[in-house]
Amino acid sequence: MTGQGTSAGEGETFSRMELDFSLNFQFPEPRLGHEIWLDMCQGRPWPDRRDIDPVRFAPLLSHLSLIDVVYEGDVASSLALRLIGARLGEIYGHSRDRDLGEVIGPSLMQRWMDVALRILEKGAPTRATGIVLFKDKSHTGFEHFIAPLTNGGDRIEVMMVVDHYYSRVKAADPDLF
Repeated sequence: MTGQGTSAGEGETFSRMELDFSLNFQFPEPRLGHEIWLDMCQGRPWPDRRDIDPVRFAPLLSHLSLIDVVYEGDVASSLALRLIGARLGEIYGHSRDRDLGEVIGPSLMQRWMDVALRILEKGAPTRATGIVLFKDKSHTGFEHFIAPLTNGGDRIEVMMVVDHYYSRVKAADPDLF
C-alpha cells in the first residue's frame, strides 16, 4: 500500500460514485480536508484518528464524518458510523455508532464498501463524486474527500469523509442560488 496518494490519477467508477485518486477538487471543503489530512500525516503513510484537532477542523465540522472499518480477522467486512457531520446527516439522517448498512440499505452499503476496499487496497485517499442515491435526493450531487486513518495501530481502521453537497437542479431564477 502507498501513503498520501497524490499520484495515480485515472478515474474509477463504483456504482455511480466516481473515484479520482489524483485529488482534483472542485469545492473548498474537500480541498481543505485534504490539506489538513496531509499535515496530520507528519511523514507517516496515514494519520491516526487521535490526530484530528477539533480546533483545526472547526470550519469543517459540519462536513466531517468518521466511518469505522470493521474487520473479521484481517478482512474488512463492514463499515460503521462513528461520527456524522451535519451535512451528511441532512442527507442520510443523524445516526451514529451504527452499522452503515442499517442506515443506508444494502445497495448503498455495497457501494461504500467497494469504495472502502479500493482505498484500503491503494492505501491512499480519494476524491469521490456522484449523485445521492438515497430516498428522493437524486437532485443532490456530492464531492467527498475520503481518507484513511489508523486507530492507534498500523492498519487503516477509519475513513475520514469531508463532504460538499450541491443542488444538481438549475433554477429558473438565478437569484435563488
